[in-house]
Amino acid sequence: MIDRITIALFITIIVILPGILSIIQPEMMYKRSGTYVYPKKPSKTAVKGFKTGGYVSVTIGVFLIVVALLGGFKGT
Repeated sequence: MIDRITIALFITIIVILPGILSIIQPEMMYKRSGTYVYPKKPSKTAVKGFKTGGYVSVTIGVFLIVVALLGGFKGT
């Protein structure tokens, strides 16, 4: 059970937290990306893309945590 909780924590840190940051602060995530040029502000399309990516990341992360806590697809 401890290994499942550890995997769930890793998934949370690696997948879900950046997704939540993309939803809450898309401008900050834009500045962390490789497309950022210093004084340039992100376009509305870029902000919308980062928000959409954040929602997708959180959804995938929650699905992976559920699979990890239920024991995977093998039913063990």
